[in-house]
Amino acid sequence: MTFCNGDAYAYNDQAASLVQTQFQYITESIEDGPLVSTGLVCEPDKTATVIYEYVLELEEEANVVGGEWVGESMKAHPDFLWVPQPIDDDQVTKNQSVRQERARVAQPVDRWLQPLSSSARPPPPPPPPSPPSPEPCLLFNDAFLHSFDFMHCW
Repeated sequence: MTFCNGDAYAYNDQAASLVQTQFQYITESIEDGPLVSTGLVCEPDKTATVIYEYVLELEEEANVVGGEWVGESMKAHPDFLWVPQPIDDDQVTKNQSVRQERARVAQPVDRWLQPLSSSARPPPPPPPPSPPSPEPCLLFNDAFLHSFDFMHCW
């Protein structure tokens, strides 16, 4: 397996795949009330997206048996991930109206019960080289400031 710049991934000979997962979640909100049913959850400040990268170790049947975080994900990754599991209605309640409400609410959640690996995809190609730094521009009392530090010079 090769890693990022094409070098062999020498840290783990069981590594089978470099995986990148894009994870979107709802952030904390100071607003009181529903965010999803009102559509507020769609506002940019209500959700965040992060990309995690990791190496997967697979057994012959392609079952995941281990792995490790790589790149920036080594420093910033979740300590755990809670995934709802299906349960039998008999484990919840014998009350028929509660069962019906639970079934109604659970339908949209069913898609979250799919295996996490189904959303994994290979990493994107490397980004194109960065353009050269812009020339300094004259701002504020003859002080030279680079345009990328504070503002663009037009």
